[in-house]
Order: sequence, then C-alpha cells, then structure tokens
Amino acid sequence: MRGWPSPVRRWIAISVLEDGQKSSARKSLQTAGELPGHSEYGFLAKLLVAQKYYDIGDIEECLFMMDVFHQHIEAFLMSGHISDESASLLYDAYAEVVECLGGTPLRPLPP
Repeated sequence: MRGWPSPVRRWIAISVLEDGQKSSARKSLQTAGELPGHSEYGFLAKLLVAQKYYDIGDIEECLFMMDVFHQHIEAFLMSGHISDESASLLYDAYAEVVECLGGTPLRPLPP
C-alpha cells in the first residue's frame, strides 16, 4: 500500500485482510453478530475498488467509491444490520480518508 497518504494507509490496513488475520473493523462487525453471512465483504470490496482508483491516480472516482461505501454503511445501519457504534466507527474512518484525499465527507450517519 505504498504511496497512500498516512490516514488512507491506516484505514485500509484496518479494513482489509492482512497476513490472513481479520481486520479490527471486520472483526468488530463479525463478533457482534451483526452481519448476515459474509456481508462484510461488500464493505471491503468498495474499499478495494477505491484503492485501485487511487493507485491509477483517479482521485475523483476514488472519492466516489468512498461515498458509495458511506451509503453502504448507512443502508446497513438503517436496516438494523449494524449497531450505531459500528456505524460510527466506520463513518469516522471513512470521513478521515475522504478529508485526507481533499474531499468533503457526506453527512454523518443518523444516531
């Protein structure tokens, strides 16, 4: 993940699988029993696509995918699939990455 700004690298590090270990965000969602099946992969897929756009220098598309990630968090929160606490954790990291990339995060999630 070289080349990523520090907050982006930190967020991706806690959001994707590294060395076969579950990330803290994924582990938090799984151990809480909040996500049905392997729903966490939907969140991770969006981050990986955002990373690919960043890698090719397309910051606009990277930010778009981060906003799609935000919408995914909101949908799962509103449907009761994740807790307010988990949604807040994910939103805070999302906002940090978007700001690091020079974007404006979408509105905070409702409580």
